[in-house]
Amino acid sequence: MSDILDLRETSPNHWQAKYQGNYGVYTIKIATDGKRRGEFSCSCPSDYYPCKHIPDEKIPGSAALAAGPG
Repeated sequence: MSDILDLRETSPNHWQAKYQGNYGVYTIKIATDGKRRGEFSCSCPSDYYPCKHIPDEKIPGSAALAAGPG
């Protein structure tokens, strides 16, 4: 995820990212238990669920997203 503009841990194991997509900036929210992805959302217009902006459920959301910025 190289197009992440901002990444924040909003509370323990809850992450929010701003992602520059093809149709604007999307907000991605992911909760994780430290081992697996839990609840998530993305504001992109994709018809797929989950969309390509949501990391695989076997990857903790924080670790997958943290690889993006920078």
